[in-house]
Amino acid sequence: MQLTVIEYAGKPAESKTSVEFLPPGGTIGRNADNQLVLPDETRRISRLQALLQTDGTHCQLKNLSSVALVQINDVSLDCAQEHVVRPGDAIRIGPYVLRADWDSRHREEEPAAPASRTRAANEDAPRTIPTDPLALFMPAAAQDARMPNGAGSAPARGPEPARFDRTTQVPAPPAPDASMPQAQATRREADALLAAFLHGAGLDRVACDWSTEQLKTAGQLLSLFANGTVELLSSRSILKREVKADMTILLDRENNPLKLLPDGSAALKQMFGLPFPGFMTPSIAVEDAFHDLHAHQIAIVAGMRAALIDLLNRSSPERMAARGGTPNRLERALPVLRAASLWRNYMRLHREMTLAVEDDFGAVFGKAFLNAYDEEVKNYHARRENARAS
Repeated sequence: MQLTVIEYAGKPAESKTSVEFLPPGGTIGRNADNQLVLPDETRRISRLQALLQTDGTHCQLKNLSSVALVQINDVSLDCAQEHVVRPGDAIRIGPYVLRADWDSRHREEEPAAPASRTRAANEDAPRTIPTDPLALFMPAAAQDARMPNGAGSAPARGPEPARFDRTTQVPAPPAPDASMPQAQATRREADALLAAFLHGAGLDRVACDWSTEQLKTAGQLLSLFANGTVELLSSRSILKREVKADMTILLDRENNPLKLLPDGSAALKQMFGLPFPGFMTPSIAVEDAFHDLHAHQIAIVAGMRAALIDLLNRSSPERMAARGGTPNRLERALPVLRAASLWRNYMRLHREMTLAVEDDFGAVFGKAFLNAYDEEVKNYHARRENARAS
């Protein structure tokens, strides 16, 4: 899906910026590390405002913040709401209006020419039966060579008068079927491929009645697993970018295709295609991805716990009393005035923190979250290394 900026603050955009979103999608906001950057000095657009998710055919836009108004045509999206995006839709984000179009891959697709269908129809058309008895024992290619042009489509003519010779011709015995050894070799190769697949999957051929349909299902499951893993790793990257954690970078070797390539299909092509230098082997790449996702889940819990404790400390009674300063003479005489003043301070602090969290979570709780997140990830990998060494 391609998004193009067509309007800003009610006026046509001077330079129509266009960004293509390939699977699994990307982010939209005013921060420079978003895929589609919407500059906004007034801060009416959040640093991370929206997420566009796509599988190459279908698209959904999710509003990630309540700072700016997000609309798709006439449908308004509240924070955390999603809506389908189709080509031709108008998307309003704050002062910007975007137009959704198909990306370049869809625009380049053309309807297939009917030549293949015509060829298939000609191949399926009935052939004219030759009138020469000896031609029945000739290969099909030789028969075609002896036919005049257009014989395949002309109507069959009546049988010619039989010719009798004095010498009785005995037809030659049929030649042995040369395709039998080749068919047996193909069968053995197919059995070896199935046995290798079952061995790698840890399955027993006897326990299941393996058919073509079941192998097709196994391929579909592999595709679903690959795409799901890439999407989870992409979501992990979005959160790490928001709290400014260390991101995956391109290395000279041992790169994980599930982390760097845009979708599961591209990752599978890299894994099962020609060996490409600089990438992990398929089994190591999958193991590495799942370990990182496991560490990410545990680290999120630790990070959110640290962020919550930081929030409670900021709004603790002791901190609020310190922020209120020394009570004056009237507040000492009437404690209710002191309580009212502290309550107003708390309401102001709550409003400021709510707006700050929606606009920039990383700036408010990023340090507490990031420290706990990184510490938990390090502990997880240390435990993993110790378990591997023992």
